[in-house]
Amino acid sequence: MITGAAGLLGANLIEYFACKTKYEICAVTHSNKFQTNHKVVEFIGDLEDIKFCEYVTKDIDWVFHCAAKSYGVAGQKKNIHSLVIPNVRMNVNLIEASFNNKVTKFIYPSSMTAYPDTTEAVTEDMFFQGDPFEGYFGIGWVKRYTEKLGEYYTKHGMQCIMPRMSNMVGPYDNFSPEKSHVFPSYIRKFVEQQETMEVYGNGMDTRDFLYINDAIEGIISCVLCDKYKDNINLAYGMSFSVVEIIASLSKYTGHYPRLKFISDGPRGIGCRRVNNKLAFNKLGWYPRISFDKAIELTYDWYENSRNVLGAANAI
Repeated sequence: MITGAAGLLGANLIEYFACKTKYEICAVTHSNKFQTNHKVVEFIGDLEDIKFCEYVTKDIDWVFHCAAKSYGVAGQKKNIHSLVIPNVRMNVNLIEASFNNKVTKFIYPSSMTAYPDTTEAVTEDMFFQGDPFEGYFGIGWVKRYTEKLGEYYTKHGMQCIMPRMSNMVGPYDNFSPEKSHVFPSYIRKFVEQQETMEVYGNGMDTRDFLYINDAIEGIISCVLCDKYKDNINLAYGMSFSVVEIIASLSKYTGHYPRLKFISDGPRGIGCRRVNNKLAFNKLGWYPRISFDKAIELTYDWYENSRNVLGAANAI
């Protein structure tokens, strides 16, 4: 079963499992935006409702919990409290219902937001050190709490696998102006050929970006690893600035917009670097899609899909 089936990770997981004939796929969404050509059993409902969670997890072996309420940095400033309670309710309800219905594996993509504010490349042992970055405080603690819940339920018989995901990018991302993160936001702006683009700060804030195919290969490696115990960073291992995103898009598209730097605009953490060596050492996993290639693949997909999926909001 895959929750968040209309989103970036959920939709691409469906694409992955649809090629594996032995799997029956149940897809869970909160609305009717879900579109697929693959054979799935579809459920539409609210994961904040424990009865709905109990219903959809019956007779399920594996749960991939990809649903989450999220916003880009501007949206987080406006909706900071709405990221906490809804996500806690969804996570608690689904993990409890999964356990009660004897699900064998519960997979939850954790994130880098729980790591502290540091310019170091974060390693797995730093996850619970201090507090998360102030702007991610609420959602960061949601991730930490959910990992502890997973640790508890694993001890009681349901294996909980919670890899810590970098900023995943690719097809089926949210490209809407209200909810898109920095990578899909600039993809949309370049597809629209905007002549002037706003950049918050000086454009040198950095993030680690992981193409969705690499992310899924890493997650599946975790799921199939019999000795998987500790939650592992799945990341590209290099960070790129906003200016570098724009430069890569300009090089690929031939479009060179005027940049308008907004000094007092909403900003996230200034630097996020991630150490991904443990994933290679324990799983033999490493990312294969380069940053520039991820830009190209995502741009091409969005350019070809946005009219079908709904203009600016592809998902």
